Amino acid sequence: HIIKDAAEIFVKLHTGDEFTARVSGTDEKSDLALIRIETKGKLTPAALGDSDAVEIGEWVIAVGSPFGLAHSVSVGIISAKGRDLNQGPYDSYLQTDASINPGNSGGPLANSRGEVIGINTAIFTRGRRYKSQGVGFAVPINQAKAVLDDLRHKGYPIRGRLGISVGEVPAKEGKKIGLTRYQGARLAHVVRGSPADKAGLRRGDVIVEFGGKTVVTWQTLPRVVARARPGEETEVKYYRGGEFKTLRVRIGRRPDRPGKPRSQIRNALGVRVEEITPRLASRFRLEAKRGLIVTAVKAGGPAERGGVRAGDEIIEVNHTAVSTRAEFDKIIRRAEGTSSEVEGSALLLLRRGGSDLFAAVRFSR
Repeated sequence: HIIKDAAEIFVKLHTGDEFTARVSGTDEKSDLALIRIETKGKLTPAALGDSDAVEIGEWVIAVGSPFGLAHSVSVGIISAKGRDLNQGPYDSYLQTDASINPGNSGGPLANSRGEVIGINTAIFTRGRRYKSQGVGFAVPINQAKAVLDDLRHKGYPIRGRLGISVGEVPAKEGKKIGLTRYQGARLAHVVRGSPADKAGLRRGDVIVEFGGKTVVTWQTLPRVVARARPGEETEVKYYRGGEFKTLRVRIGRRPDRPGKPRSQIRNALGVRVEEITPRLASRFRLEAKRGLIVTAVKAGGPAERGGVRAGDEIIEVNHTAVSTRAEFDKIIRRAEGTSSEVEGSALLLLRRGGSDLFAAVRFSR
């Protein structure tokens, strides 16, 4: 979510050196992006750990720029693994009580050996009044490593597909057939002509193993299927009609190519401005529930030259408070049409990472 709709991306190192970055690939479903910088000097990469080996209670370190405070470090423990935040089919977050706030997103979560085991991505909050609740989440680094080559070489992830919808196995039924609590995934729907359908799986089957590994909960099945490579054959163990059976299924390919780009930016400033919705608040990690947010900035445009970034909240335009698109457009049209020294300029009061700042934008009529 950090680079989405960005017109230009900059990477600033701890040495103070700043580079323009380009996007090699993105995976919106996992909230991941791979970016690249060109430098003549040699850079030392961070060591990547094994997030599957992380234990609950293990000490971790979160690094980021909360509220714009660069190179901030906080310490905590792993509170839970495999958290599902209902943001997508591949949710399996690490939960930590290390302090994570707006601005920490994209920063590393490291273990006590300095190995990166996660990428900070979300905080649990109940709005502006409550701020951070001491509950943060990170994408496990193994999830990032699983799509790294695809992002580098193709620009998008290649995931496996069975063509099924799954749900939880009722506790009584699971106990009756010898499953532990939450184990297994019941097939709620099998798409006609899909790999699962061709292999012989049916609605009502309970998948208990995939590729030789136990399906710990029904939510884990979509993730393990996604990691399978299209075209390979995998053994599936399932329960049907009073007995356990096995079959082999040829993995299909999930269509995860990036979607079509959104409509062009058409105003004089070179920004796309939208009224804040719950979806946008979640995407940009905003505490505000209403107001205006910049969702895209035109590369090389007036706003970009003035320092405006995607994700900025717009508080005022030319010293007038704005909270709707209509109010914003009215003031910009007035600025375009005026004469003398204020012609073709707008002074924006922005909120970024919890801090307020001004951006002076000059544009052609």
